Amino acid sequence: MIKANPRNVEGLLGRAATLIDLDRDAEAQKDVDAALALAPKHTLALYLNALMLTKKQDYANAQAVLQRAGPALDNYLPAQYLRGAIAYAQGNLEQAWANLNGFVTSVPDNVNGRRLLGSTLIRQGRFEDAVKVLQPLAEAPQPD
Repeated sequence: MIKANPRNVEGLLGRAATLIDLDRDAEAQKDVDAALALAPKHTLALYLNALMLTKKQDYANAQAVLQRAGPALDNYLPAQYLRGAIAYAQGNLEQAWANLNGFVTSVPDNVNGRRLLGSTLIRQGRFEDAVKVLQPLAEAPQPD
């Protein structure tokens, strides 16, 4: 068992992130909730809470949680990707494109970002742009 001081927000969030990576979401949510109880506006706690809500396909609440963080998460690339994924899931393709395009511009080698941006462009009927976004994936060396 991973132990953390129950009043140490950073420790709780570090453990929550590790538990999320291990797909132990119920345990992670307890740590995120505990961190938010101690620091309701902590940006990483809000991001992880939105991530957990997104994993549950609760997109409206995930979006609301990200909005509570305000501009504090604007330059946090994982949050930019998450905002794009939420907007895509809700059918808000312009907002999805804005977030995902910014994310892919910053992290051009991210396969998931390119795929989701390409899918957004296809849903918008912007097929030539989708090809440009997805082409690097087709040209990348395939793992053995």
